[in-house]
Amino acid sequence: MSLLWTLGRYTPAYDLLRAVPGFDLFRFPARFSWLLTLAVAALAAGGLDRLMGEEGEALARRGARLALSALILLVLGGLLGAVALQAVEPMVRGALMGALGDRPDGPARIDALVNGMRFNGTWGLLAPALCLGALALLLRQRSAAGLVVLVGLDLGLTLYDYNPRTAPALVTTSPATVALLPEGAAESLDRTTVIDRVVPHALDRELMSASIGLLWGTHDVITLSPLRLPGHEALLSAAGLDVGLDHGPMKARQLEAGLPIAELLGVRNLLTTHPLNHPRLVERGAVELAEGTVRVFEATGALPRAFVAPCVTWAPDEDAALAALKAVDPAQVAVLLGVGDDGCEPAVSPRGGGATITRYTPDRVELSAQGPGVLVLTDTHYPGWVAELDGVAAPLHRADLSLRGVILPPGAHTLTLSYRPAWAWTLGLGLGAWSGLGLGVLLWLSRAVTSMSR
Repeated sequence: MSLLWTLGRYTPAYDLLRAVPGFDLFRFPARFSWLLTLAVAALAAGGLDRLMGEEGEALARRGARLALSALILLVLGGLLGAVALQAVEPMVRGALMGALGDRPDGPARIDALVNGMRFNGTWGLLAPALCLGALALLLRQRSAAGLVVLVGLDLGLTLYDYNPRTAPALVTTSPATVALLPEGAAESLDRTTVIDRVVPHALDRELMSASIGLLWGTHDVITLSPLRLPGHEALLSAAGLDVGLDHGPMKARQLEAGLPIAELLGVRNLLTTHPLNHPRLVERGAVELAEGTVRVFEATGALPRAFVAPCVTWAPDEDAALAALKAVDPAQVAVLLGVGDDGCEPAVSPRGGGATITRYTPDRVELSAQGPGVLVLTDTHYPGWVAELDGVAAPLHRADLSLRGVILPPGAHTLTLSYRPAWAWTLGLGLGAWSGLGLGVLLWLSRAVTSMSR
């Protein structure tokens, strides 16, 4: 089952698993491969134990024959594959060009894939052939130590450079694009993000992609996380800022079309390899590299991290919320998820104003705000966050699909948003209690068995 889950949306098993509450939050199906790895390791250990037991000699002979048969099939298949690849290479290149041709690194990836197919069909078979030959020999000798060493070598050589290493300068040298950001960008709560992250790796530092910006004090609108929040993903997609499968100039056009939502998220600085054309996007400069040009743009209409919207409209579900958000000015109208009365209050602050963050930490945000209206904090709404308005607990609404919102009555107010997940304490205490109970039962059984053996 873990193998089927690892294949993700390509099998119905993953969709069935996602129907279980909680499992729909996982982003990477490949993470389920740890179950497969654990099962294979357990089977290998059991097989080695049987091999060294009384029935091991017959198993060793059978295993050696299978290994030799696999070796012969491997060599014959490799020879046939090499001949076949020569014939179908133009067709393979054409298919890959259709899928990868418009990527900046498309030609290089196609060459790497085709060269990899050539290598795997010829010299790449040498290592598994030697491995199978050694396996057959060790099985005949019933050498447990030799088999363990063989598996260790196989894993070590296979995974040695699985994640290619990069030069330390990638993260230790300040990107030249930092100097092109507005003054004080590193100290502010304005967000800096990347349009189209599918670029040559040599550009990652200047684009401050893959969370590199955290080293230089910038705040991205997206971070690498194994959890998937559908509402937040939909908001990023509407702004053209999701990772997604789209890339190239199309990604820039999506950002231009979704700029109001990007501005809602507080994205003031945009780094990209593509030219942008929008009256509220001002180019601050560019960095020329051999692999391409990295441009820095400032979104002059970006909203602050917190503001007060004088109007409110309610949406019954995420789809309705996204449709409503695209139809309004997010600085003037907050879209709250749920059921309530739509309405507007007289604006008492300029557009995008009305709120000041007085303290900001990862688990606590303190603000002062002027009502009436909806205080919108453009951080992700997540279970465990609670709000206090003037020292009294207040409802924390899901605003603008994935953000935090608090309805304000008229007048000046102080607000505190804190992360206090009660469910974590409950879960922790429950697991602790069950673990303690299970340990007690095991100790009792151990003593009972010991006394009976005496």
